[in-house]
Amino acid sequence: MSEGFNSRSARTTEVSIGAQLDATRNAASAREEAQAAIVRSFGSFIRGGPGPTEEQLRQFARLAADEARRRRRLADRLAARPADNEPKTPSPVVVARPLRAVALLAMWTVAIPLIVVAAFGPRDGSFSSASEKMPMHASPDAPAVALAQAPKADTEPLAVVAERSRAAPGKTPRRSSSAHASAAPLLARAGARGPSAKCTGLSFVFRAVCMNYACAQPSARRSLQCVEPLRQRRLDEARRNPLLLG
Repeated sequence: MSEGFNSRSARTTEVSIGAQLDATRNAASAREEAQAAIVRSFGSFIRGGPGPTEEQLRQFARLAADEARRRRRLADRLAARPADNEPKTPSPVVVARPLRAVALLAMWTVAIPLIVVAAFGPRDGSFSSASEKMPMHASPDAPAVALAQAPKADTEPLAVVAERSRAAPGKTPRRSSSAHASAAPLLARAGARGPSAKCTGLSFVFRAVCMNYACAQPSARRSLQCVEPLRQRRLDEARRNPLLLG
């Protein structure tokens, strides 16, 4: 009778372990689907589309934590399971695999946001401080544009100026300063435009991605706003490939 009870309890244990294994596999599949969706969203954002939402990131974190918890329970259950009614020490092969999987999962859960931030640019605080310290200068084409758009209502012919100078020798004719006064706001507006104008209103991760993508364009590489992103990008490439340091 005791043998029948032991066989029944063994079958119950097998069913319970099998159910836990199926639940762990389902949790891993759900976590992989959420991770693939986030990767696709980042690819879409780099091409100009919408990026991953906060809900997607929260869902991925919940699924990763649930998978780690299920794997830990399954590992504990397998480690405490006796074989052939004999006391058994936990097998290093059986226990090491779930623990290694949990360690890898935890590492990737923490490393994915850090990799994204390090790969696509500096953090928001360093970038904002660097951009605030940078002087804003007008582009080389700005003086020509400002002079072309300056009003010509106050300009006078040379003959009129010469006659006035002869009529009043003690007074030196002075040019109107309205052209210079109107050219100053144009120069300021020309210098204010740049890659950062396209990335206004984004969070620090998406702003770093946007600035990195905008500064990678040939037309924006000489902009002063791209000095820090390009420097950070060269440092990241040098870390990935040490041969570039030589």
